[in-house]
This record gives sequence, C-alpha cells and structure tokens, in this order.
Amino acid sequence: MKTVLGIHAFIHDSGACIARDGEVFAISQERLDRVKRSAAFPAEAVRYVLSAAGIGGINEVDVAVFDLFERQGGETLLGLRNLGYRGRAEPLRHHDAHAASAYFASPFDEAAVLVVDGAGSNGEEYPPGAPPHFLASHFGWMQEVQSFYRAEGNSIILVRRTFATPGYALGIGFLYGLASEYLGFDKLDGGKLMGLASYGRHRKKFDENLFADADGDLLVPFRRTGPVDEDFSRLGREIFAGTPPRGPEEKILQAHSDLAFFVQKQAEKTMLALARRLRAVTGSKNLCLAGGVALNGPANMKILQEAGFDNVFIQPASNDSGIPLGCALHGLHSSPGGAPRFRMKHAFLGREYSTTEIESALRTHQAALDVSRPENTAAALAASLAAGETAGLFHGPSEFGPRALGARSILADPRRPDMKHILNSRVKFREPFRPYAPAVLEERAADFFFSSGPSPFMLLIADARPGPAKKIPAAVHADGTARLQTVDRKTNPRLYSIVREFDRLTGIPMVLNTSMNTSGEPVAESPEDAVNCLLKTGLDCLAIGDFLVRKKSSGHTAAPGRSNRSRRRPDARISFPDNI
Repeated sequence: MKTVLGIHAFIHDSGACIARDGEVFAISQERLDRVKRSAAFPAEAVRYVLSAAGIGGINEVDVAVFDLFERQGGETLLGLRNLGYRGRAEPLRHHDAHAASAYFASPFDEAAVLVVDGAGSNGEEYPPGAPPHFLASHFGWMQEVQSFYRAEGNSIILVRRTFATPGYALGIGFLYGLASEYLGFDKLDGGKLMGLASYGRHRKKFDENLFADADGDLLVPFRRTGPVDEDFSRLGREIFAGTPPRGPEEKILQAHSDLAFFVQKQAEKTMLALARRLRAVTGSKNLCLAGGVALNGPANMKILQEAGFDNVFIQPASNDSGIPLGCALHGLHSSPGGAPRFRMKHAFLGREYSTTEIESALRTHQAALDVSRPENTAAALAASLAAGETAGLFHGPSEFGPRALGARSILADPRRPDMKHILNSRVKFREPFRPYAPAVLEERAADFFFSSGPSPFMLLIADARPGPAKKIPAAVHADGTARLQTVDRKTNPRLYSIVREFDRLTGIPMVLNTSMNTSGEPVAESPEDAVNCLLKTGLDCLAIGDFLVRKKSSGHTAAPGRSNRSRRRPDARISFPDNI
C-alpha cells in the first residue's frame, strides 16, 4: 500500500496531507499554529496527518511531494530532513498540484481541468507559441497564471499554460488581489471584495475591455517601468482611475463598492470565457476547477450555467490550502497501476477528537462554563437556534479548506432580519457588508433558491426565490443571492439532523452557517479552540461532541430582546470534576 505525503510550505496557506488507497487526511498549518494563512514550514501539520493516518513515523511514507513556488523547494527539502525524513522527495509545479487536487478528488473518469490563480511556479523557458508580450528574457523567469488540462484515467495532460511576468501581463487572480489591496483589504481577502461587490453599480469610467485576448489567453498587458511595487501601484491607479484608494480603517464609499462590482464582473466574464474555450478545445462534458479564483462563487455559477459543461466539480480547498492534497494525490496516482481513485464526497479530512480530549478542554475552563449532556444534542441545539440564540458546532473531523461546513461552524436563525448584525457585532467582529451562508437541506433547496443542483462545499451562488426569501432575510445578500450550502443526510449527518430539527420547530429547512472564528484568526481546530471561541465572543452556546456548553450566568449574553433560558429543555447537568 503506497503512502504519499503532500506538502505546501513557505507560501501562504501551508499545510500537509497523507493519501493512500482512497484514504486521505489533510490540514492547513494555520489551524494548528493559529497564525492566519500561516506560511511556516508545516511541521505540526505533518505530525497531525501522520497521527491521523495511524502512521508511526515519517519514514513509513513512500514518497513526499511538494510544490515549487519561486525558490522555496530547497527550503522544503531541508524542512523534511529536519523532521527526520530520509526517503524520496519529488517536486511538482504549483498549477499541476492544483489540477491534481481537483481532478483526482472529482467523481469523473475524464474531464477538462482549469486552474486560475494569482501566480504559480516560475517558468525557466520561453513557452512555445507564446505571443511576444510574454517575453521576459531580462528577468530570466516567468510565472504561470492560467493552466488548461485534459484528464483521463490517472493521467492529467497539459493543454496550455499561460505565463506572465511581474510587469508584462496579469491574470484575473492578480487583478482581484490588486483591487483588494486598493480597497484596504489584504490581497488574499477576495471574499471581502466579492461581498462588497453586491453593493456596487455599473460605472462607465472603468475599462470594460481590460483583458486582452493573447492567442486564446485573457490577460492584462502591463510593462514595467521601474521597481515592481511602484509599477503595481501605478497599475492600480490606472485601472481604477477616479476611485480613491482606501485605507484599512477608512470609510467605504459608494465608489469603492462600484470598483468591487467592476472587478467582480471582470472575474465572471473572464472565467466564463476561459471555461468556454477549454470546453471547445477538450470536448469534455466535465470540468474541474482549482486555483484561488475557483473560490469565486458568482463566477463558478456562471460557468456551471453557461460554459457548456454538463458537470462541474470544484475542490473545496481550491486555493493554496488545497496544494498538499494535490501533491499527495498526484504522487499516489502518477505511477502506472496506482491506487484506487479518491472520490471527495465530503471535506471532513481532519482527525477525530475523542470524548476524553473534549472533556479535558471543558475541565480546563470549568469555572467559566455551564455544561450539560442532552439526550439529543441536535434537537437541543435546534431549539436554542429557534429561540434566537447563536451557537457554535464542534463535531467530528475538521473541514479541509477555508469554508466551515458543519464541523467547526457558528449557526444562527436565518429568519431574523437583525441576525447578520448580531453575528457581525457580537460574534464575528467583521465588516457589516459580508454575507452569511444558508445551510439548507439538499432536498428542500429548490423551495427557496433557483439552484442548479447540490452545492455541498459552499462554492456556488444562487438567486433566492423572491417570495420565500422574505422568510429568511438573514440568509439573502444585498443583491438577492446566497452562497448556498446544501446539506446531505449521508455525508453531513450531524448538521443535517440539526437543520431537520430546526425545520420541525420553525418550518424553515435551513440555518445560517459561518466559520467558528473571529475576524483575522484561523477557523477552530481543537476542542480548546472551540471553547475559547465561546468564551471570548457573544456566542450563546456551543455544541461540542455530545455536550451543550454555555458561559456561567455572569458571562452569558442572550440574543437582544430575548430571554432564552426559560425555553431550554431540562438536560442532564455535568459538574466538575467528578463527572468529567
């Protein structure tokens, strides 16, 4: 049985993955070192996945595969050696790792694969057939920004790769990052720009033909005139002319929302055009998407509805957090007669925490906690949500990727018009313009949304049906859309049970779902992280394993205008330390 370790290191979203014979364990380093988008060598993540897979030592791994991004390959090898690894290690291009993470995890036996991000591995040679504006001889290297593949069986064949250089041409991923910085966000905070775009309007002052068609590739031509940072600043001023840049703490103007709207529409138009061309070239009816831009829900929905593919699979960790998965799956399937394919039906690729570990975290904070053990935790949590409370949900292995899907989630009632404000101001401490996702029973999604089938990974945007939307105001964004998560009984049973109980109580088959963290910190991983989230935020309660936990009366904050204690069911009380 072949065992492969996938590594992504020294670039944002580092992490590790173990893959063997259809079994996969994966985690991002940030979940463990608690540094948002950690770029550290993922030593903790490596130990985590080895332990989760029941592997006694790192040298039981047959091969370690890592992606090449700029010049970090040698540092990654050194990091592996420092962990004691003496086995075979193989490099892989960044985009090839993205492609493997999508195709080898997909349900397809053949597919077209599209990878689009800000920038990937360097190119050492002039790409054959590339137009003259790609030439970068005085730089000596280029970076991939778009890659197109045809996959079949265990083979992923490159169709075309677009290279760009800092100063010559930029793709939609880089433009999105540039706009995010211009608007006062981090360049990797594309979700903020996407949320803000819904408040924007079309303005003729922006260049609608910003992307040039370069022999089938869509890029923004741009030549260097000075230092890179100065050039990119100049580019922002040129593209976004007439819109003042915004500082991180400055007021958001309508002009900023309009700029976000423009960049979002450029993303949708560009991604749709690239997908249509790939459909024409490959003839495949199946598409796999990866790269950071594949987290863009509106663009994904455009592709699903208009690009000509019958089926689209988007790997939930499609940004760089998914690179370890791609490296591991590539190493598993690249040799002839490889292991059976891994079909990614869910994203719960972390390890399970035992009841003993959960009890230990509760005992540590026993002075501040009121702990019960309901006969039916799902029903008790649904009742709390129906009473207007906000609740954390910690259950089973953690999700892989940036979206919380019910393992490390914060849940709330979508019926309350003020619930977004409550979550933003008391729990998440984040910008008021950002939406919250509805987690809806898969079989009931069409009652509320114009959906195009299952959306288990929260990567598609659906229009809400006007009538039913009035019943769920907190789940519908400013433009009448929602970032939909459909919940399936087989792959997500705990969240399904909670939503079903909420439906029984309220007639609404959905809850709001957002990640268990506050602004600027990673999503919770351990029981300790979950308890800390309860204690330091305005969360009303936390379902953790089979326990329902609240802050002691002095620290409990009920939802505004509600007194919820009288409506709770009588549960078995837990006292410390005798019962735990």
